[in-house]
Amino acid sequence: MSKSSSSNNDFSGVIKLDIRDSTPDWAPYAEPKAPAQAPNVLYIVLDDTGFGAWEMFGGKIKMPNFKRIVDRGLVYTNFHTTALCSPTRSSLLNGRNATSNGMSCIEEATSGFPGSNGRIPFENAFLPATLNQQGYSTFALGKWHLCPEEEANLAANKRNWPLGRGFERYYGFLGGETDQWYPDLVYDNHLIEPPYKPDMEDPEGGYHLSKDLADKGISFIQDLKAIAPDKPWMMYFCPGANHAPHQIWPQKIIDYKYNTTLKYEEGSANSFEHFSVFKEGYEQYREDVFATMKTLGIFDELVNGPAEINPHGEGELGNPDYDPNNNDIQCVPDGKEWPATEWVKPWDSLSGKEKALFVRMAEIYAAFSTYTDEQVGRLLDYLEETGQIDNTIIVAVADNGASGEGGPNGSVNENLFFNDIEDDIDKNMALIDDLGTLKTYNHYPSGWAWGFDTPLKYWKRWSNYEGGDATPFMICGPGITKDAGDSGFRKQYIHAVDLVPTIYEMIEGIEPPDVVNGYVQNPIEGVSFKYTFNAELDKPEYQYPYTLAGGENPLIPDEVKDTQFYSMLGTRGIWHKGWFACAVHAPTPSDWSNFDKDTWELYCMDGPAAIPQIDGLSLAADPIQQTNLVSEAFLTANPDHKSALLVKLEEMKLLWFKQAEELNGMPLDDRSTSAVLGEERPQLREPPFEDGDADTAIYTYEYFPGGSEIPEAVAPNVRTRSYTIEASIYKPAGAPATKDTKKNKKPIRTFLSQQQQPNGVLFSHGGRFGGHSLYVEAPAVGSTTAKLHYVYQWIGRGEQKASCEFDVANISSDPDNPTKLRVAFDKIETLDSTAANNDFGSSTKGSIKLFVDGTEQNITWDNPFDDDSFLNLNTNEFITQPGKFSLCGEGMNIGRDNGQPVTEDYETPAEFEGAIIKNVAVTIQNDAAETNAEKEFAGMLWRD
Repeated sequence: MSKSSSSNNDFSGVIKLDIRDSTPDWAPYAEPKAPAQAPNVLYIVLDDTGFGAWEMFGGKIKMPNFKRIVDRGLVYTNFHTTALCSPTRSSLLNGRNATSNGMSCIEEATSGFPGSNGRIPFENAFLPATLNQQGYSTFALGKWHLCPEEEANLAANKRNWPLGRGFERYYGFLGGETDQWYPDLVYDNHLIEPPYKPDMEDPEGGYHLSKDLADKGISFIQDLKAIAPDKPWMMYFCPGANHAPHQIWPQKIIDYKYNTTLKYEEGSANSFEHFSVFKEGYEQYREDVFATMKTLGIFDELVNGPAEINPHGEGELGNPDYDPNNNDIQCVPDGKEWPATEWVKPWDSLSGKEKALFVRMAEIYAAFSTYTDEQVGRLLDYLEETGQIDNTIIVAVADNGASGEGGPNGSVNENLFFNDIEDDIDKNMALIDDLGTLKTYNHYPSGWAWGFDTPLKYWKRWSNYEGGDATPFMICGPGITKDAGDSGFRKQYIHAVDLVPTIYEMIEGIEPPDVVNGYVQNPIEGVSFKYTFNAELDKPEYQYPYTLAGGENPLIPDEVKDTQFYSMLGTRGIWHKGWFACAVHAPTPSDWSNFDKDTWELYCMDGPAAIPQIDGLSLAADPIQQTNLVSEAFLTANPDHKSALLVKLEEMKLLWFKQAEELNGMPLDDRSTSAVLGEERPQLREPPFEDGDADTAIYTYEYFPGGSEIPEAVAPNVRTRSYTIEASIYKPAGAPATKDTKKNKKPIRTFLSQQQQPNGVLFSHGGRFGGHSLYVEAPAVGSTTAKLHYVYQWIGRGEQKASCEFDVANISSDPDNPTKLRVAFDKIETLDSTAANNDFGSSTKGSIKLFVDGTEQNITWDNPFDDDSFLNLNTNEFITQPGKFSLCGEGMNIGRDNGQPVTEDYETPAEFEGAIIKNVAVTIQNDAAETNAEKEFAGMLWRD
């Protein structure tokens, strides 16, 4: 009689008055089904891993399970990223360049332009969004960091959370990093706590995030296969490794044979650093690993290397007589400086203590990597045991080069740097046995970033050099086999944008759709490299496929990779048919500007097999950017070729600008931190103060128990200012009335026994590496005298505590007139960070007072800083830290303390019981001092 339509399919049945005379058609309503035998897709994406770290690439870090992937497939030694995590991950998931995704940088540094807004267009759909329209189940686990910071909370729209971008299930953390022992977990669209606790004495039974993610990944697949055994899946598996904090049981160093002992003995030949795999330091590591790379065939004998230390003269920063106005550091504009963190201390310049500390930091990082590899192995074992591995495309990749965020000195607690507190070698050495444990939040020094990036220049964030861009990449799956004599190495130049089109080509019967969820799709910008799976592509004559494309060679498609654009934090470069041109520009927050005056370098990365002679000049392959062809030295030595080389450089620069225009690559941004942080971004809540408000102006936030953790980015900012925290509690005399007794509704609240005593956390924010907590200690048996405690944990270096007693018999039973428990911090001064003997930076000193029902109480005071001559604290004074409590997570909670506890006085979650919290009011005053915005923003960059 008539036809109707649903979804994209027309109804083909027959509709009449009586269903008995009608014919159904379920086709428009059924779930989509993938093509028969469609392969599963498993992405394994690790963080902050250099080209020379893992054993498959000649490095000294053991990755036996990643090697299983290599044994089944191929290793690509010319794979590239954007040099920063989140932008790379956006490209890996949708095949577009980071700037086309609005992801020119991290989510916290967006600037409101098409290339830098942090909102990936839905016209650039993620691979899972297209696959689940084609009958796939899709799972994401671990790190996300692909939604704006201002949308990473429960009040925000979830459009850019994993479930909003095509994943059907998610278990992980939204930010750029998290504590591996107490992670900030999100399950689908809600926050949860880890399923069990860490245990430093039990590596097998204690919690670690890498293990938890593997457990959950296996369970997601089990849940699917129990119901639909033939349905394929895509999994995006992203452990916290190898990003800071580098946390693992120190025992694993021994288990994985990175050392034979953990014992430190200053000045002794028996001390651990003399037996470590990393005992010779990062410079020797580079020599050793580069030699292994040549043995493996990754580089041929003609390639010199590895790249020198501090290649632009930035080692001058270590000279005590260094004068920034008269220095040998190259390409720094007048009046500007080379960033103090972006250089390497020569190993021979280190003290014995520094060498020991740096060796242990490398060991912890290596053990962290290998432990994560072990958990990946459990996932691979499950796929083998269930017969799925042969029909699974497995990709293993690192999202950028090794991380230089530890700076030249490394750190036992990253929060020190971001709070304007210098690491101290003696204090750090006191924690050497605790590196990797609950007590530290460590990161190795930039020297190991340079070492693990062997043999390349620089590290993460430097898109102008291979140390930032080039990373490990492996792939196996249906259609990938290695013939006898095939080395398994592929040296063709590929980039993160090229993975998605390759996956599409590997899945027969599925094409990139024109429309996804109603959004007309932009073109995919990457180029498939599936043709390189052919064993013939192992041969040297196919290393540069762009020289053969468009011809009659049946092994080379008409379209292959020949150009790649780079731009990151003010750095930039362009690769085109074996040439690479880059501007010498340090990344944000260098604040150099002067982009039109940048000095450019030119490299011939592929050599004479791919690049024709220039005016008779035959160029050797330089894949590690050793020889700048337009340097004064090279041009002086080759005067007859100067003109041609300079013309080539101009061609490359012009190509960069053309690509930048097409791919939303401008404007460039290397601004100071204060400028970036001052950028107005969309907010759900107006700021508490306006310009012109008096220092005495106050603003009060009101919170209620029972909600989820509130991220620091949207919690009250108590830094460097006066504030109060007041909890209103009551203990009803009997069971509360019901909402509607006539309908026999259940009571709103559970009955509280009069014998039950108040106990637990009223308010908490942060953890042991920085945070504060207001909590009640229950009376002893037979007593009615409880204690009110306020603890402020100063950057993990000192727990300050103020306490008073109060009588729980006086707690109100009237919810309209509750008992009020309050702590007040009244600012006295901001410390002078330049003062002699100041180990506290620009922290704030102030008085602490405790109140019960408005009456100030006599307090007992416990402060590890009370005998410090610089602070000269009175008995009711604390210091508060100038920067954030943490880079990610450890947010604010009412009625409990989630995650890492602020104090060892209680175990988390320490939920408040024995009375009812009506509300908690946090009042801040407009007397905050300026914080070190440069270091705070560095923290935002470093957590990516």
